[in-house]
Amino acid sequence: MKTGHRLSFFLLPCILGLVCVSAFASNPESSGIGVKDLVKKAIGAHGYANGANAKVGSYVVSQDANLTIGGKEVECRLTISIEPPARGHMKLQFEHEGKGVTVLSIYDGKSAKGWNSYNGRTTEMSAEELEETKHSIHAISLISLVPLLDSTLYQLSPAGRVELESGPALGVKISRKGFREAVLFIDEKTFHVVKLLYVLKDVHGSGESELLETFFSDFKKEDGLTTPSSFKAVHGGKTIAYGKIVEQILSENTLRVNTFAKP
Repeated sequence: MKTGHRLSFFLLPCILGLVCVSAFASNPESSGIGVKDLVKKAIGAHGYANGANAKVGSYVVSQDANLTIGGKEVECRLTISIEPPARGHMKLQFEHEGKGVTVLSIYDGKSAKGWNSYNGRTTEMSAEELEETKHSIHAISLISLVPLLDSTLYQLSPAGRVELESGPALGVKISRKGFREAVLFIDEKTFHVVKLLYVLKDVHGSGESELLETFFSDFKKEDGLTTPSSFKAVHGGKTIAYGKIVEQILSENTLRVNTFAKP
């Protein structure tokens, strides 16, 4: 795998309390293709690196997004940096009443610590926030696909077939010890990843489990890679976030040490 490869995935805005949940389809696959072969086809369709020595050290994505916050739609820039499966740095920038706002959410699973920061005012994550952020980062990291071929870490199983606007898609349920299950849906014809589902609790609201559906679309090929340029997140039947993916970088290298330090 070469450094600088682009990768697509959606940043769940959990730092704003929009943490949501997932339900898994239970119908068996009807296409006859095994789940590992399905993942391999998806890796090929996206142009991601494959092989026994393929590694994902880190990835970064930037998005121009519209988020629904407190019932209002806000234009913002979302940037997330991840070292899978347990380190994440999320940055949200937007304007409020004519002033710039920067929100950070940093999670270091290696030290089991995390922080939230609002315009420089930093607080430590609670134990519940740490737990939910851990599962969020893990779920987002699954979009990289390549690590899923490691059967010593991941167990793959069929998660049904659904009809989306883009056409039929096959579900792959992904299990890993210490993390909650998640589901990727792969387009039956193009083998592009078109949907992600996973389970989290809303620790900033009701505390209940909720459903988040994240859709990927407008796939484009560039430099041998095929990635989506648009995303949409739907919660409770309502769109809570949508926008354009500005930049994605997948690398063998890890990020700077201070990326996951207290801000």
